[in-house]
Amino acid sequence: MKQMTDENRLSEFLKQAYQHQLEDSASMKEAVYLALKEGILTDQLGSEITENQISSILDVSRTPVREAMHKLSTDGLLEISHGRKAKIIELSRKDAADIALVLRTLHVLAAELFIDNANENDIRKLEESMVLASFYCEQNDIHKMAGFLTEFHATTAIGSGNKWLADTVVRLLSYTTLHREYALSRTGRSKISIKEHMDILEAIRTRNKVRARELLNHHVDSAFDPCKFQTKANY
Repeated sequence: MKQMTDENRLSEFLKQAYQHQLEDSASMKEAVYLALKEGILTDQLGSEITENQISSILDVSRTPVREAMHKLSTDGLLEISHGRKAKIIELSRKDAADIALVLRTLHVLAAELFIDNANENDIRKLEESMVLASFYCEQNDIHKMAGFLTEFHATTAIGSGNKWLADTVVRLLSYTTLHREYALSRTGRSKISIKEHMDILEAIRTRNKVRARELLNHHVDSAFDPCKFQTKANY
């Protein structure tokens, strides 16, 4: 009975997530990918999925499912084995600690230089990013919310006036997109993250470097607290 309940829950979740993406103008292939990714990030898919299973639930051919699973494998979220089965890969504690170490240093440096060099238009860009991130937080759309929080940090790096720092941060943000979505998907984390970013924005508005540094350190440590992530034997 529990197995049937879990299968029904998985089916209902994927159908809703897939339909939501289609309504948001995603192509069928992209909708399958985003629905599966959301399922992984919010721990809705269990420990393993199969190509036939997903194809049957979504009533689509196996081709877009296969392409979505391979893309998720490239993202580091699935480990595909023989028989078209795929094991869900979770972010490890070491991954979280390593990401936090790098992001903490770069985000603080970017914010301090941004405070020295940014103009009012740069600050308005941060405000706009937060308005949109807050909107998608309320819609429980972690993918789009993460995109605007990424834009927030990219704006501070670009507005720092240091092109080398900006290039490094923007590249790193791109590499760690999925990890940040993973962090935001933890229960209650998305709303906490919005509050942390709003506080950081206020420190930047008031040109308070000490406060901005404290808030950014806390934000990164909170988002990538290694104790909140799984320990995998193969990491």
